[in-house]
This record gives sequence, C-alpha cells and structure tokens, in this order.
Amino acid sequence: MVVMKIKISEIFLEERIFLEKIIEGLEKESVINLSDTISSAKNELEISLLIDNVEELIEEFSREEVLFYLKEIQNNIFFADEIDIQTPGYPHFNSIIIIFRILMGNVQVINNENNINNNSDMVSQMFQTTINVTNDEKILENIQVDAMGKFISEFYPCNETDSIAKLYTQNKKFYDSLLNEFLQFYDYQNKKSYFSAFIHLYRIYEYISYVFPLIYVRNNQVYQESYEALQSFFKQNGKELTFFSTFIRTTFIKDPYILVELYNEKYTIDLTPEEYQVISTHLATFITQFDNKRASENTKYLENITNGISKVKYTYLDCENQNLHISTLDMHDFIILLRNKTCHFKMNHKDNIALNSASFDELFSILNPVILNWISNIFKFIVAKSFN
Repeated sequence: MVVMKIKISEIFLEERIFLEKIIEGLEKESVINLSDTISSAKNELEISLLIDNVEELIEEFSREEVLFYLKEIQNNIFFADEIDIQTPGYPHFNSIIIIFRILMGNVQVINNENNINNNSDMVSQMFQTTINVTNDEKILENIQVDAMGKFISEFYPCNETDSIAKLYTQNKKFYDSLLNEFLQFYDYQNKKSYFSAFIHLYRIYEYISYVFPLIYVRNNQVYQESYEALQSFFKQNGKELTFFSTFIRTTFIKDPYILVELYNEKYTIDLTPEEYQVISTHLATFITQFDNKRASENTKYLENITNGISKVKYTYLDCENQNLHISTLDMHDFIILLRNKTCHFKMNHKDNIALNSASFDELFSILNPVILNWISNIFKFIVAKSFN
C-alpha cells in the first residue's frame, strides 16, 4: 500500500480528445470512410506521432476490432481523471501500466499538490537506444511522446490488449509493491534527498532479483534452454543478488531483445566541473579499483561471445572530457558494490568512500539517473518476455 498521498494525472489531453472523436465516429454506422473520420478528429488538434498508427490499423483490422482496441487504449492506457493511488475503486487500475507511464515521464505524479516527476533527469529513457546523461536539458515533451508511442505499439498491440491485464492480475501484490517503491524513489528524488532515493532504487533491485529470472525461465518455450538457464542461475550459493548476477550475465544482457540497446555498451555521464570534482575526489579510487578487478573478467567473458569486442577499460572516469563511463557489463556489480561502500565503512579498506566536502546526496544526484535506466530496462525486458 502506498503511504504517500499520491495522485496520477494525465498529460496527453489532446490525444485523449483525438481518441474520443475517432471512437465517436466509428460508433456511427453512417460513417463509411474511416480515413475521413481520422482526418476530422485531427482537425484543430496538434497531434503528434503518438497515435498515428491508427491509419495503419484500419488497413489490417475490421471496424469492430479497431473500435474495441481504441476503447481499450482510452480506458486502460489514458487516464480520464486523476487517480488516487491510495483509494481503491478505479475500474482500470493496473500498476504495470502506471509504472511504465511514470518511468516514461508522460504522466504527472502529484504528492500533496506537488508534481514530483517533472524533472527531465528523472525520465528513464527506457525506449531510447542510446543512453546519454548530459548537462543539456532534454526536450522532455519529445521523450514523453516518443516513448508512449513505442510503449503502445510494443506492449498494447491490437487483439492482444488483455496480456498486460492478465499479467497484473496474476502478480498483483508484486507489481503494487514495485509501484510503491518507485513512487518513494521519485518523492525523495524530487526532495533532492538523492541518497534516500538511491536506497529505494536498491530496494527495487533486491526485490526483483529473484522474481524476474524465474519469470523469464517460466516463459521460455524452449525446455532445454529453460533447464540450462535455471541450472546456471543456481550454480552459486543461492543468494538473491548472486542468483540475479548470473541471470544478468547468462541471459539478460545477451538476449536479442536487449542486445542492441545495452549489450557491451556504456552509460556516459557528462559532468559539470562541480560534479567532476565530486566524482574525482570521492569516487576515483573506487572506480579505478573496480575496473581493475572487472576488466579481465569482462574480457574473458567477451571471448566466448559471438562478435564480442574487448576493451582496455570498461568503467572509468574520463579526466580529459570530464565524463564518467559505466559499462553495462559492470552495472550490476557497480550498483551492489556502490551500496556496500556507502552503507558500510570498514577499517583498512583503501577504496572506502569517505566524503569530506561532498555529501552522499551530491554523489547520487549524479548516479541515480543511470541506475534508474538500468532497472527500467530490466523491468521492460521481463514484462515483454512474460507475454511470449
């Protein structure tokens, strides 16, 4: 149960009006030309690419199928009114859809009248092929629209709208709890309590660590692959994050679904002079020792991968260009070790993270966006696999 007074509010108001006009036209038997109905609905509305595939739908599906599909989008994807998360009774409530929309940044999340997700660095970029965290303001509106269009086409296709509803019904407690943690993250991030926000990201990471590999294996239709994958997951000592680490290496990062976006890529964080000072002063030793330990393992791993290209460095601080690069091959271990080093302070550990002038909040204001993207991509991956 969400402990905050959270309301979800729609931002795609024109798109919702557009849908209403098309549905109204399709319901009139006197209307014969569906293209004219769409053109009429677009009149005087600045419609983006969000629902442009409607014209393609009328070529593939019957009038009744298109009408049913658009009503499903209207009722389940778009929100007609503000949703009070704490108050049950919204007929189309689905935590999976709400999580997606929050992560895409295309819905307002309001806590005690404050919009807590209106900052562009809180958009996960989960539908973008290149992840780059820069100092420049992202054009938030473009990110919102592009992501929403991709979400609808991939996760809510015509004739398959019940998939996401069934998935939520089967795993309601899990996804409701996940939604609560994401909302806590956004609330602390908005308050600039970035270390507290990171704690909730880490809680999410631990929460999904056992569940998502099992969901993947359950939905893999190739029995031999499922058996071998499950066997490899349990080769270690059975701890949740060890289990999850094996899943990341053996399955997630090599899967064709995610391959183009994340495999052997890196997150690039452009740092301001002040941010560079924070990272170089308080994280440089940690990063160097981390990469030294991981580099040989990454190179050995890539030798067994088709077209695997090894690198001299995988996760490193680029002093010349003032960038921080984190390899996707390293993200899992980076998050775990970062949490251990910030939440524990041990004697005689040379890579302890000891903060002097900088605070943990300053550090995680820089790192949280990429961690959010990483978790968002795992979330997207498993939901997609659950439909297969």
